[in-house]
Amino acid sequence: MPVMKATATKIEPPKYQEIFDQALAHYLALACPKDFAYEMYSYAVLPAGKLFRPSLALAMALDKGLDATTIHRDHPLIKACCALEIHHAYTLVHDDLPCMDDDDIRRGRPSHHKKFNEWMAVLSGDGLLNLSYGLLADLPPQALPHYLKYFSHCLGPKGLIHGQVLDLKGANQSHSMAHWARIHQLKTSRLIQVSLILGQIFATTRPSFNELKLTHRFGANLGLVFQFVDDLIELAEDQVQGHELEINPWIISPDRTLAFTLSKLEKVIEELGQSQYLKGVIDQYFIKMKLIIDSGEERIQSFMPDQRKLEIKPLVALLDLSGQ
Repeated sequence: MPVMKATATKIEPPKYQEIFDQALAHYLALACPKDFAYEMYSYAVLPAGKLFRPSLALAMALDKGLDATTIHRDHPLIKACCALEIHHAYTLVHDDLPCMDDDDIRRGRPSHHKKFNEWMAVLSGDGLLNLSYGLLADLPPQALPHYLKYFSHCLGPKGLIHGQVLDLKGANQSHSMAHWARIHQLKTSRLIQVSLILGQIFATTRPSFNELKLTHRFGANLGLVFQFVDDLIELAEDQVQGHELEINPWIISPDRTLAFTLSKLEKVIEELGQSQYLKGVIDQYFIKMKLIIDSGEERIQSFMPDQRKLEIKPLVALLDLSGQ
């Protein structure tokens, strides 16, 4: 992505958690029936998780010149950011279903189909998927049709959905880095890419194709780092079990996975340039991951094959962007 101008004083990432929380609750209340069905939709979205994707969109817009003092619950960008989080929530609800990853716990509480039942989980996901598109309606008119096509491409049959198809079909059983990267790029990078592009088109008048292409590439690398680090976190927190033990790349091919993740992380750092808000949001997230990996290193090493030791210190050091 283009190198952004640095300022003399470091800008700390804004804390918009409260605004996002208010907006998500507001738009869910407007869109959902006022009966028992509201609970099944709200359970999937609230309380919100890390809000990493909406934060990326907002940070990108602020780095591109959006006035931070104009941000409020009903701002059209905040509304579009809610679309990102609600779309993400739908994917998690469906991902946890017994016919897919069959997970009983999500964010420390019963997954949606365990709290309710399977048909309610399927329909809740369907409802949230449709709501996410509706929340994009207030984008700038000149950008809306182009962004909708991009959004649908990244998250549809050739994007996020195809990543889930490949994952469930077992395409990654070849234990190839190319297969792991392809699935992670589709399942994880695509939603990060639509988040970054959202912020860029909202704050930039007619961004060039080359600018958008650079942002798309940056999002691909960031998503790969995000997911491979998340796979490592599963080992650090000892959450990997059953089928996950058979497909986690850090267990199957630790050295190749480490080398690949380091190479993508180095690209992310290089492409971040002198951004302020975006670097702050990513740094905040990476620091949390760094702390988990540090505290769980002994558990990580216990998963390594042949009692080998995985040298993760270079990765941990790079995760501290504040020192870059």
